[in-house]
Amino acid sequence: SGKETRQDIKEVTSRAYREVEARLKGAYADLGDLVEMGTKKAYEFSAKGRAQFDKLSDQAVAAQGKLKNALSELRSRGEDALSDEDLQSAMESAQEAKEHLTDFLRRN
Repeated sequence: SGKETRQDIKEVTSRAYREVEARLKGAYADLGDLVEMGTKKAYEFSAKGRAQFDKLSDQAVAAQGKLKNALSELRSRGEDALSDEDLQSAMESAQEAKEHLTDFLRRN
């Protein structure tokens, strides 16, 4: 029936909302952990390595800002924000920053 279909759609949308929120929070925390780890190791880096870390760290912090904005948008607009391109862009920026920072920390 129509009522059951609407309820099913609401449940799926609600589950998707929670999943997106969890992914945004997880990506934000991961970037924070990587920046903190790198900052603790920074004294071991050469001058060139420190400059490279600073650049990657700045990119990670910028990605965190995008994630924070996306999370705020998600919370304020709720389930209507799920298809928003800004959410996708924030996740892509975070993933890219995470990969670059992880690679750098493995090499140094």
